[in-house]
Amino acid sequence: MGSRRTDCLSKPLSRFFERLGLAVGSYPFYVFVIPIIVSAVLGGGFIFLRDMEDSDLERQFTPRKGPSKVTRAFVKDNFPYDYAMFSEERLFNKGNFASLIAVSTNTDSILEDPAFEDVIRLNNKILDISVENVRLGFNELCARANGKCVSNAILEIGSSDKFNITYPTHTHMSSSVFLGSVLGGVTTDANSTVRHAQAVKLYYHLDDQESTAEATTSWLRGFNEVLSGGVDSERIDVFYYTSKSKQQEIDSHITDGFPLFLITYACAISLSVISCLRVDNVRNKMWVAVFGVVSSGLAVVSSFGLLLYLRVPFVITVANSPFLILGIGLNNMFIMVSDWQHSHVTDPVPKRMAHTYKEAVMSITITALTDVLKFFIGVMSDFPSVQYFCLYTATSIIFSYIYTVTFFGAFMALNGIREASNRHWLTCMKIPSNKTNNSEICSVFCGGGDYDKTTGAEKKHLASHFFKKYYGPFLMKPWVKGAVIIFYMGYLAASIFGCFHTKQGIELHDLAADDSHVMKFSKKDRDYFSAYGPSIMVIVSEEFPYWDQTKRHQLQRCIGNFKELQFVDTEIFTSWLDSYLVYGQEMHLNLDDRDVFLSNLPLFFNSNPFFKQDVNLTRGAVHASRFFIQTVNISDASKEMEMLDGLKASVKKCSVVSLLVYNHEFIYFDQYGVVVSSIIKNVGVITAVMLVVSLLLIPNPICSLLVTCSIGSVTVGVTGFMALWNISLDSISMIIFTVCIGFTVDFSAHVSYAFVSSKKSSQDEKAVDALGNLGYPILQGVISTVVGLSVLSKSEFHTFRMFFNIFFLVMFIGMLHGLVFMPVILTICTCNSDKEPKEEHEFIDHPSLEKIEACRKDNLLCIAAHFDISVPKHGLKREIKEALLLNLLELKVLVDATPPDFGFFSDRVSSPKEPDSPVVESKDAPQAITSGNPLELKANPGTLPRFEPVSPELHSSSMDARLQVRLARLRLEAEEKAKEHCLALRRKWASSTALQPKGMGLIESGFVSLDGDPNRQQLVTILRDTGGSQSIIRNAPDSSPLSHAKHSSLIGRKSSQTPITGASGERERERERERAEKTHGSDVRLPSTGLFNGCCGRKRADLCNLRSEGETIRRTEKPRQRGVEEKEEEGAKTAASISSTSTSCMEHL
Repeated sequence: MGSRRTDCLSKPLSRFFERLGLAVGSYPFYVFVIPIIVSAVLGGGFIFLRDMEDSDLERQFTPRKGPSKVTRAFVKDNFPYDYAMFSEERLFNKGNFASLIAVSTNTDSILEDPAFEDVIRLNNKILDISVENVRLGFNELCARANGKCVSNAILEIGSSDKFNITYPTHTHMSSSVFLGSVLGGVTTDANSTVRHAQAVKLYYHLDDQESTAEATTSWLRGFNEVLSGGVDSERIDVFYYTSKSKQQEIDSHITDGFPLFLITYACAISLSVISCLRVDNVRNKMWVAVFGVVSSGLAVVSSFGLLLYLRVPFVITVANSPFLILGIGLNNMFIMVSDWQHSHVTDPVPKRMAHTYKEAVMSITITALTDVLKFFIGVMSDFPSVQYFCLYTATSIIFSYIYTVTFFGAFMALNGIREASNRHWLTCMKIPSNKTNNSEICSVFCGGGDYDKTTGAEKKHLASHFFKKYYGPFLMKPWVKGAVIIFYMGYLAASIFGCFHTKQGIELHDLAADDSHVMKFSKKDRDYFSAYGPSIMVIVSEEFPYWDQTKRHQLQRCIGNFKELQFVDTEIFTSWLDSYLVYGQEMHLNLDDRDVFLSNLPLFFNSNPFFKQDVNLTRGAVHASRFFIQTVNISDASKEMEMLDGLKASVKKCSVVSLLVYNHEFIYFDQYGVVVSSIIKNVGVITAVMLVVSLLLIPNPICSLLVTCSIGSVTVGVTGFMALWNISLDSISMIIFTVCIGFTVDFSAHVSYAFVSSKKSSQDEKAVDALGNLGYPILQGVISTVVGLSVLSKSEFHTFRMFFNIFFLVMFIGMLHGLVFMPVILTICTCNSDKEPKEEHEFIDHPSLEKIEACRKDNLLCIAAHFDISVPKHGLKREIKEALLLNLLELKVLVDATPPDFGFFSDRVSSPKEPDSPVVESKDAPQAITSGNPLELKANPGTLPRFEPVSPELHSSSMDARLQVRLARLRLEAEEKAKEHCLALRRKWASSTALQPKGMGLIESGFVSLDGDPNRQQLVTILRDTGGSQSIIRNAPDSSPLSHAKHSSLIGRKSSQTPITGASGERERERERERAEKTHGSDVRLPSTGLFNGCCGRKRADLCNLRSEGETIRRTEKPRQRGVEEKEEEGAKTAASISSTSTSCMEHL
């Protein structure tokens, strides 16, 4: 069953792009200059780049409406922070601090001397750091508790009792100190006493109030300066970090991607130039490749400059956008160049541009439209960094598309003008064609301009020939198709398996450079201090009757559920309620009574000031309270995600009260619940948009559906293989992943559109045709882009390396779909349309001239595609038929001895002619031919119209007008085509029929041998009796009359003339003689006016129907326009002459 075509938009758009290409080809210089001027103006927006940089980690890389941000606001409102009682676990943000990790360089414990002495000396050096002219030091800026600076208790413990330290908690000065976050690489005995510690972490917490913010920042900067110079110790290695390090690191590297961008563009230009190099010095496309890459650069400059003018923030993720635009621009460039090479070389440049735009821009529009819609939809993402990235990228794609069809297209037209004048690609000097060069060296360096004379197009690249002749047919073999399907099923199975093992989560230190102090500190922190994770707040977010024993026990069971989690320490737990209950027992208080419970809370807080920050006691009611649990073994992002999911599950289990969980790091953990859903949403949007656009622009619904399905297939593949490359799903990889998926649309859409547009008769041949046309351009785009971006794989930034890894996966898997999977699946899932013309199938089954004459233009193109013959697809039907017939004769598909009608050859060529006959000259007056000896000449349907007998009673002017206009048009076309094709076609036919030298001479003179022709003598007699061309009779013996085509041309021309007398008649005959000599040679003499009368005996019944209605017909039915006013007037005169001649014929009869 055939599929319904949905090309309601593709056809009008193709016509529009054809007209656009014609306009660009007609005025290339202006179209080329305008984008340069626009880019220069918009590029001025880069002066605002520094002002618009926004790399705030929390604002850009966390969900805009993340649940932890809501919880933080609740904590801030209900548990005001007491700066006089600093507690790290009670902070609602990370605060201001500096930290260092000291690692023993040998096997000795860090707590043993002399390594521990080096740590103490380093600590003293840090405490001596001061700012603002030695007026403010750590003691003035430190965070305080009970009026004292919060110090590193481990230094005091290690100095006083280093051999009796218990882990993870130690009692120091009658208070419990948690050491799990300050000692790393710990080995303990059965009593939890520390026997060995490899590393120690020191914290320097600073005041976080606005009044000291500037001084605090200066002190942290001094901390970095002291430790960045290194530590003079061979026994310890030191790694440092501050609360502002990540932000400062990102701020310092936000524009570091631009040098990589320039290097990548240089590599892309080099690879594009190499892939477009040709041996032919005229057809070389080196400059086209260069300006194709420049077009992408101009698009980036224009789009970025415009958005910076509009004050759109520039974030670090936007630095990936230029690489994407480069990939899109390269793909568009190679497709444009491929379609340009398929155009007719001898056509004018505007016509070649019209052909290129009609084919290429339509395919480019499909991908550009889907990409733009996809990225504009991405502006609604939950991540601001994704929003700004999508906005910059979507704008860049729009400019890339515009500059491709203007700037790059105009340069292609300028390069086409150079090629048309046969100029060298480098010097732009005119050079001889390869055929005229005598020296092989000269031909290589100074020759060019060759092309395929059969098709009129440029010669195909060897790679395109490989896809057409070898790869495509091999892929279409049944057993290869089966292997491809099996391979595809294995690919899907492996991809789905990998999807279930993909990691999630962002490591914020990955935003920094590999050799930065941030990265080094983060790695050591993971290595030595991952045994204990962050302390988590468990918040009761509503009023609760804590004095109600039943309700209190239910609440304690809910808290106990958190302790049962495998990543929560059961021993380390902070609860104001448990401490208050112990206090009540000690004070003999009945805390089951509401008034007693509430009235004694202030007294309890006086003796335990830290707990005061855990209870919101307002107006005699506890509106909120919080507890603390300690997490363990949080070693990576996947553990963080597991921890967050477990905590949320425990919250849902508690039905007695509403609970919340919070830590300031949860602000970044919120992405875990958004990334996967955002990717699914983005892929769904891309799929829906692609389906709609494909249905509108790809004229086959099944192909549209397959293109849409390919998006999901590539998405699954990339996600699965990301796990094998150890790439996690996070907000950054989500951006890159969403970006790269757009490339899958490009490959699949291009191949599907080429498949549907192919004129081949079978599905396998359509697939081979699509691969032959687009296989090499797709391969060029993939190789140029991937190799060009390979410089990112060596970047010191994890973001750029991850971009390359994901980009490589998408490009490689997308190429597999475009060049392997899609062609095979298209041949299996699609079928021929029921409305396809059948004439070509009849010819293919039984080749003959009669069947090919009955074919329409579409049929001829299908026949050419079936036999793999290149023809001018957008030429006239006559041009297509001529090229097709010549190739069919060469391929021995047609073995008929009858030559094709080229307008200047006879209908058939016999064996070598007989000896020359005596020259016959005659100047006698013309004589009529009687009906007993009519002249029987067959008119070729391709050159002369067929006249069917018409009843004399019919007076319809439309029939007569069509016949007259047809005669006039064919006469003009025959004269026009004579100058272009006569010589080439004569030689071609002569070589294909293996004529003898003497016969060849006759062909060059306009004659052929027609031995045995029953009309030979009648023809010579007519020309002799009518005073016809005396030189023709003189040069043509009786055994070699005129070829039918040339004879018919003379008869047709003379039959459209009325008898001319007087001086004006002589002038008219002289002009006619000059036209005939230009067309047929200098020896031609015009036949006399009696020639038409001689034809009346043969066509009496036909000509009697041509009444004297010439004036009326000429007023109502004008001849067909041919674009030249002179030809219109000449056609009108011909029509009038036919009418007048028919009147004379009637009188004669």
